[in-house]
Amino acid sequence: MELTDFPAVQSLPTVLPKPRFQLGESVRWAVVTEPDFGQIVGIFYTEGDHNQVSGIYYLVLLDAQSPSHGICTQDMALEVDLEQWHPA
Repeated sequence: MELTDFPAVQSLPTVLPKPRFQLGESVRWAVVTEPDFGQIVGIFYTEGDHNQVSGIYYLVLLDAQSPSHGICTQDMALEVDLEQWHPA
């Protein structure tokens, strides 16, 4: 696959929303019964054409004690799906 296979960016908003969470912050998934948790290691903004939902996404490095850590060590989440997590 070549870079030219991807459609050109139409335009970015002139003002991007401010991220709710910062790099290194501890978070967990807010709306699941057994939430995964970890630290923010990446923040990026996408437009809806390719990902369905425009907005801020986070790359989360899962904690070793997180339920899904055995099958994946990182996951992506929309900002609305996360909340602050305070490890015990």
